Amino acid sequence: MLTGITKFGKVSVFSGINNLKDISMLPKYNDICGISESEFKQDFKDSIKCFAEETDITERQAREQFKTMYDGYHFSKRGEFIYNPFSVLNAFDDSELGSYWYASGSPSYLIDIIERYNYPLDSIDGVRRNEIELSDISDMEKDLVPLLYQSGYLTIKDYDDSTDEYVLGFPNIEVRSAFWSSLAKRFFRGVDGRSAFNVRDCVNDILAGNAN
Repeated sequence: MLTGITKFGKVSVFSGINNLKDISMLPKYNDICGISESEFKQDFKDSIKCFAEETDITERQAREQFKTMYDGYHFSKRGEFIYNPFSVLNAFDDSELGSYWYASGSPSYLIDIIERYNYPLDSIDGVRRNEIELSDISDMEKDLVPLLYQSGYLTIKDYDDSTDEYVLGFPNIEVRSAFWSSLAKRFFRGVDGRSAFNVRDCVNDILAGNAN
């Protein structure tokens, strides 16, 4: 099985590589590279219990926190949403809900493309594309959604039979926070090299009623 960020192209008419079967969006393979909800509840019972004890919360709270932080991936018309296995396993090992997926690689290439083409991102959550469009990253100047989908920043949230379109969105808090934090660091730079926009300070100001 071959897997990666972007779809592997079959470029030669008579090459043996043409024997590959593309299973990227087939429902029966939806959870092949992740942890399904049923697997998480059944196979990680002991890990959930240990995490809850280490962080002084209930097991129900632990399950809810993991679901909000790491669940939400979906790659077909139907099937369970799945958890990011890399983040889940690291969180259990560290007894902490960290941004492990984001820390595993740099999104600088993606941010460069967004900046280069001035791509609008105000309606990125809830955007719609059909299967052919999601498989094509040949024209990123016009459409960055396929790359965002193939790189894991967007995932399938719903499917509309009437239009044969997939409804896309951020999988979870980990990915959403990583995406906007990366953009903030690039586009809100201060004169001294530090970010001119600090999320923590912004939240504190809102809570304090400080509009300045």
